[in-house]
Amino acid sequence: MPKLMSVLEKYSIIEKSPTTEKSAKPEKPDQIEVIVVDKQPTPNVEHSANEFANKTIGDSMNNNSLNTDLVALTIDELYTQYNLMQEPVQQTVFFLENLMQALPNELPEFVKKSTLSNILLASAVDLDSLVNDGEQRQQVLQQYIEGYENTLGAEIDDLYNQISKYNEMIAQCQNAIKSKQEVLKEQSKTIDTETQRISNIIEFCKQ
Repeated sequence: MPKLMSVLEKYSIIEKSPTTEKSAKPEKPDQIEVIVVDKQPTPNVEHSANEFANKTIGDSMNNNSLNTDLVALTIDELYTQYNLMQEPVQQTVFFLENLMQALPNELPEFVKKSTLSNILLASAVDLDSLVNDGEQRQQVLQQYIEGYENTLGAEIDDLYNQISKYNEMIAQCQNAIKSKQEVLKEQSKTIDTETQRISNIIEFCKQ
């Protein structure tokens, strides 16, 4: 399990022993030896849901409906905005992901879960706290996208309303143009007829 051991050493859950590394025998798939270096205090990742609820979508959006410079935020930008990038990875749900990815794929699921639980227990990391961190991240993301959809949805509706008004105005202008063209045609015909009448009189008299 070199990949798993590398992850454990990275987060100081175990210490690297040169002598042990040389004489280590292949491990059985369902067994893992965990050496505790320093017990870490139980991480406190209880973020206030009210704090997230008080964030407004307007903090990161321009309310101008005609603004076309909007760019979707990255996950890192969102986490930074909600102060979720300050946590050490060992105190977040992503620590579980790192451990899960380090476990051999061929291990049965129950062995993976058991191994994961043993690692967390040995390193004094509370599984519930990590899961709670993940659930609160989900809540923040859901609240954000709902606010984002509501704000942009309202702006899109406003633009559609403006388009409808402009279409009505265009239709009125087109009707006015048609009406004026008909009047112009009629007036031109009247003038041409009268002009021709006068021309005929003058030409007759000049002969």
